[in-house]
Amino acid sequence: MFPWVDAIATRGRRPTLIALAVALAAGALWVLAAPPLDLWPLAWLAPAPLLWLIDRAPSNKRARRYAWLAGTAITAGGFHWITELLARYSSFPGVLSWLVLLAFAAFQGLQFWAFGWAVRRLRQISRERLGAPLPMALVAPVTMVCFETVWPLIFPFNLAITQAWVTPVIQIAELVGPVGVTALLFTAGGALYDLLTEVEPRRRLIPVGASALVIAASLVYGFVRIHQLDNARAQTPTLEVGLVQTNVPFDGEAAHDDAAEVARLRATQDVTARLQADGAKLVVWPESGFPFLMERGMVPGPADRIVRHHPWAGTGLEAEPAFSVPLIFSALTGDPRERDRPPYNSALLEGGHDYLGRYDKNYLVMFSEHIPGADTFTWLAHALPRGSGNLSAGHEVVAFPFDADGATWNLVPLICFEDTLPAFTRRAAGLHPNLLVNVTNDTWFGASEPWQHLALAVFRSVELRTDMVRAVNTGVTSHIDAAGRVLSTSHVIDPAHDPHPPEGHLVTVALLDGGHGLFACTGNVFGFLCVIAIGLGWLAWPRVRRGRRKKAAPGTKPGADS
Repeated sequence: MFPWVDAIATRGRRPTLIALAVALAAGALWVLAAPPLDLWPLAWLAPAPLLWLIDRAPSNKRARRYAWLAGTAITAGGFHWITELLARYSSFPGVLSWLVLLAFAAFQGLQFWAFGWAVRRLRQISRERLGAPLPMALVAPVTMVCFETVWPLIFPFNLAITQAWVTPVIQIAELVGPVGVTALLFTAGGALYDLLTEVEPRRRLIPVGASALVIAASLVYGFVRIHQLDNARAQTPTLEVGLVQTNVPFDGEAAHDDAAEVARLRATQDVTARLQADGAKLVVWPESGFPFLMERGMVPGPADRIVRHHPWAGTGLEAEPAFSVPLIFSALTGDPRERDRPPYNSALLEGGHDYLGRYDKNYLVMFSEHIPGADTFTWLAHALPRGSGNLSAGHEVVAFPFDADGATWNLVPLICFEDTLPAFTRRAAGLHPNLLVNVTNDTWFGASEPWQHLALAVFRSVELRTDMVRAVNTGVTSHIDAAGRVLSTSHVIDPAHDPHPPEGHLVTVALLDGGHGLFACTGNVFGFLCVIAIGLGWLAWPRVRRGRRKKAAPGTKPGADS
């Protein structure tokens, strides 16, 4: 439709440089659309320039390179906080921190390399077998959902994050998970590409019309479900929950100063007592909120008295209880009889002098809680940020029983980035949680990552139709309702440069009976259907190649697109 546009990707050295700039710009659109910048409408346009580069490049090899470059730009822009993490908390010099970021971005960008390869192949296959390529409005979303489903990533991430605050759009996650939102974005971008590049009116208008219907149906579903959830929340028992944000800096030396830790613990207890006075029936501390190792026997003793009472440093005595409401807190737990086993990162529910439940974190953060190869390459432990090490992983999802108003409610704890993993929270669906409780420490990651973490967590509430509270050491402490709306947030604090005392936030949650939606019951069926579709297309490719060779004139070399 626009011959001069195609020339940019196909002719000469200078146009190729322009195409590389377009690939970088395509990646930048996704970065601008995602938190913390939140220019979310750009995500509906962002696929179009990338699809044009893939489809109009002079060879498959160049198409894949353009897609990989865009994916690398997305990762480098979205995960730029890795450089600050390494610069502040490891022995890496500044230049090496940037090289690590680029290496990481190049690796995760391979997901887009595979996306570019598959889109190009499917368009070629359909062109040769059907006489015309399948609409990009169909090929692009199916392909991207496929690779978001199966591609391994060091840090979990999906493009649906750009729509986390657009509540009507994300409601389809209840049916198909966050990959469904990604599919909507690539349906819109693919339809825009078809509209601008197809010459035949039918091949332009049918994909656009079909895409418009799909997007409109998703939005109607979203508005209807939000209205239904509002009615359900109005008739559901509520619970006042106090969330403590401790604002403790990550300091490896202070972690070994018992007096400093006792002072911080006393301040946390004081905030908890104030939240109780304000009406909290349950209080949640963030990950690392309790700074001492606890035994795993769950027998009330000195450790739990320190959790609940004011400790008197140096005397071994405790004052009157600082508070009496049940408490969910995080601590490292270990068995002194198993000296060779690393401790667990645990969340515990404690009421009075009784432990009512313990959950051991299932998914450990790579290079922080689990260092691959550290036993063989001991230098890794010294090169990585201070405090990195190996912990033991739990294997079960549990529900904490919580009694309130004459009923017992299921509170499902999530530690750290477990609230970003749809496959993990789906395991909790059978427990029918009434509330998801996330305890997190995002202190390491600067001011951007906590908002990205929150945006990814939003989808867990939609998938399970359950409120979530998040107690985060330095923010963002928050409350997300079952429709994915963020009803309460705190500020992100950098206590190393701007010290803040602990703060408390009181929120009112609705105790809906969660875990009954389609995605919660069946999992990512939509994603794996897309994987099957791409697999069938890949199997068809050799047959197309054989047919092309048979049609080639004798003595000539078939024009295999490299």
